[in-house]
Amino acid sequence: GEEVTDIRLDFKQKQIIFDELIEKASPMMSTFMQIVFENKRMDIMPAILENFNVRVDALSGIVKGKITSAVVLTKEQKETIEKQVANKFSIATIQLEEKVDETIVGGVIVEAQGKIIDGSVKTQLTKLRMLLSK
Repeated sequence: GEEVTDIRLDFKQKQIIFDELIEKASPMMSTFMQIVFENKRMDIMPAILENFNVRVDALSGIVKGKITSAVVLTKEQKETIEKQVANKFSIATIQLEEKVDETIVGGVIVEAQGKIIDGSVKTQLTKLRMLLSK
């Protein structure tokens, strides 16, 4: 996709590349992409596709989020946490992208729907330190 926004290529060269890209797309998608291409907005296509995927997921009852832990979670641990978070947010399904951050010491931090559930040991120790220093 980056080729069709490359300033070193002229419009005809970009059109050839673009035609190859949409060759296998549905007629509706081809038309949509042609409009985006003709209006020289292919640079925003990744954002358009991301927004589209978020909306499709929302209509399907799927929410995506992130989970940060100090160690790699087992499949069972991740599934258990996803079920608990789905219940807490009253959603059908949540898909959590995993991230390992050893600095949180233990526990997990979950980010979804603009909210953060911080159950990390690091945060608990910080709160305890602040409480003891008063």
